[in-house]
Amino acid sequence: MSLYIESIRIKNGKAENLELHQERVNNTLGQKSGEGLNLKNHLEDLKLTNSGLFKWRIEYNREKIHQNQLIPYHPTTVSKIKLVEAPNLKYALKYSNREIFKRLLLQSKADDIIITQKGVITDASYANVFFWNGVQWETPSTPLLNGTQRRLILNRKLAVEKKIHLNDIKQYFHFKRVNAMMNWEDSHIEKIDMIIC
Repeated sequence: MSLYIESIRIKNGKAENLELHQERVNNTLGQKSGEGLNLKNHLEDLKLTNSGLFKWRIEYNREKIHQNQLIPYHPTTVSKIKLVEAPNLKYALKYSNREIFKRLLLQSKADDIIITQKGVITDASYANVFFWNGVQWETPSTPLLNGTQRRLILNRKLAVEKKIHLNDIKQYFHFKRVNAMMNWEDSHIEKIDMIIC
């Protein structure tokens, strides 16, 4: 049976965006709110500190939680991101098995990758992407995974969705990679020339 993961940002003892994470867990397991895996209940099992940044990583399936751990989080820096075509990759659910991403990243010889499917931009290997065109931030309307931070950003109207083709990259000046651990405020704005076609 498939295992799923949920990575939740804990900053200064507070779990961020917990409602959207719970909604994704519910959707993944096909459960209604209040039944099955309740994140708040498992949050109480952790020994939280009042300072620092941590990743709360939960690995689970329909039967049980297989892993529930708190890991100190230190963001990594990247200097080269490569566009990689992977037309058959599907990742609508947040599976624990991420071997395909590891393989694509290794083959690229870059620090991270942005995945395209039939020439259309989807996501980076572990984040949703946002592009700045000089007027507004835009995010691909075709993500592999509709991340919790992506949903929050769109709800807050900080960005809009757009179908972004490979050839559109040159229209942008900057980009951001955003996920639960690299939220909108803390993620770096990168120059578009970091992306290698």
